[in-house]
Amino acid sequence: MSAPGTFLSDIKEIRRRARQHLSEGAVTQNYGGKVEDAVALLN
Repeated sequence: MSAPGTFLSDIKEIRRRARQHLSEGAVTQNYGGKVEDAVALLN
């Protein structure tokens, strides 16, 4: 059985990582194009 409070701290870490990934955007690390050019083409 895990220590009391461990689950809550894990949830906090998961949320922190999710916020970080959202702020980095949807472009993957392998994307080689220019994000600005792709956005201009889509608009």
